Amino acid sequence: MNYRFQEIMKMVVPGFLLIIIIVVFNSAYEVEFYGEVGKLVKRVKPISNALLVIVLPFVAFIIGYLVNMVASFCERYSYKFNIIDRPSHKLLKIESMYTKEQRQRLIALINHKDEYNICRKQAGLIFKKVKEILKRSHDVDEFYYQSVMARNILSAYSIGWIYGVIMVFRKSLAFSEFGWLWFASVVLWLCLFFQWCRNNKTYARRLIAEYLAS
Repeated sequence: MNYRFQEIMKMVVPGFLLIIIIVVFNSAYEVEFYGEVGKLVKRVKPISNALLVIVLPFVAFIIGYLVNMVASFCERYSYKFNIIDRPSHKLLKIESMYTKEQRQRLIALINHKDEYNICRKQAGLIFKKVKEILKRSHDVDEFYYQSVMARNILSAYSIGWIYGVIMVFRKSLAFSEFGWLWFASVVLWLCLFFQWCRNNKTYARRLIAEYLAS
């Protein structure tokens, strides 16, 4: 299996982020891990720093791999159920974004008639066709990995935030005790969400541009 550096980092970075968030929440509220996880953590503590340096990146990769699966699933069904708009639809619904000839070339991929009336589902089909035609383009690979990285970081942060909320309710703790932390976490979540939307839209724009230029 030949993993690229970007493919590894899109899992390792979110994995480390989720580990850090869980440790921060547990430290802030002085909460220990429960059940078998708690027993495992206690066994890990005596491990030497040298061994921990080797083990921790592997653990972060595994956690990031799972985060990537969850993120991909959530993104797919968010588009399917129209929870968020597809980046391709955001681009195609802007009439000034492409010329009439370019739009006709795009809608020809799905045998559509009206180049200025494209719904979300049709925009998704067009984008899928474009990706199938181009397969892997080195010119847009960087934008793809930036989009996936942003998505996975947002997902890891969201999972960590949900863990914090569950932990607070389970221990009957007060949100007000660290009110500033919760407020900052919501603001940061919004920043990560909009950054993912921006990267996703940039990737879609560059991929469509690559197809139209080919």
